[in-house]
Amino acid sequence: MDHNRFDDLTRAMAVAPSRRQFVKTVLGGIAGGLLASLGLGQAQAGGGNNDCAKFCAQVFGANTPEADKCTSDAAHGQGLCYECGPKSDHTKTLCGKTCVNTKTDTANCGSCGHTCTAPANGSVTCTSGSCVSTCNAGYKLCNGSCIPNDQCCGGCPAGQTCCNGTTCVNANTDPANCGACGHTCTAPANASATCSGGNCGFTCNAGYKLCNGSCIANDQCCGGCPAGKICCNGVCSDSDCPCGRVKISNGTCVTPCNGFGDCPGSRCAEDISGQSYCWQGEFTFDDTCSDDSGCAQGYFCYFFGNCIQAL
Repeated sequence: MDHNRFDDLTRAMAVAPSRRQFVKTVLGGIAGGLLASLGLGQAQAGGGNNDCAKFCAQVFGANTPEADKCTSDAAHGQGLCYECGPKSDHTKTLCGKTCVNTKTDTANCGSCGHTCTAPANGSVTCTSGSCVSTCNAGYKLCNGSCIPNDQCCGGCPAGQTCCNGTTCVNANTDPANCGACGHTCTAPANASATCSGGNCGFTCNAGYKLCNGSCIANDQCCGGCPAGKICCNGVCSDSDCPCGRVKISNGTCVTPCNGFGDCPGSRCAEDISGQSYCWQGEFTFDDTCSDDSGCAQGYFCYFFGNCIQAL
């Protein structure tokens, strides 16, 4: 029993009150003790429950059944005041007349009334006060929407194709996706794959040339050389002449030329048969000839019918 009420009771008995006054005092003391044991006496006396009473009145309106119940719940250490009111740990927020966790509540995510909306083919959660969308199996997130996994987010530019849902390619020119996604062009050794019009091809690297579907070094002869010939700088020539030279009828190895620039000193001369070779030495009209065989070895027959020294 509250000690103040106990003192009132003893004083009343000491002054010999009337029977009615005595009974009233006794009953008042008993009632006060019961209320104190329930925690309501403090609220009526303006103690610790006043903050909750004010809170409940603000939420539900003063002197309403809802406010009274809210205050009564608070007197028992429960209810709205202890969930999100003055007596709470403030992990929840009052939204309207309901306590919610704005960090996890999809209807009040981050703030009251902020509703998370799930995209088509997906679901949504509230995580740390932010709406987080998750797509169903077979779909992926794209700018807030869920699209099929085989689609490229944002689409592809005109003339390009979406491959694997991740990459936009030009199937007309991409050697890794030539004509269709995943169709990879291959190339032989010493070559680079190409794709043109959706068809695979290849080009030989620098220093190599095409030979029957392969790429060989420029100084090799495609298909080899006939018997009695050797390959010199990519050209088949007589086997007993140095590379780059050919043998004429008198057994001389001469150097063919196509113009003055092919020979030292611009000495490129046409022989009597119409073939041009590099020449050296002095030009004379002493020896006459009708063909190369009419000249000594080491010479060829110039088209004027004179023998000149081969280079």
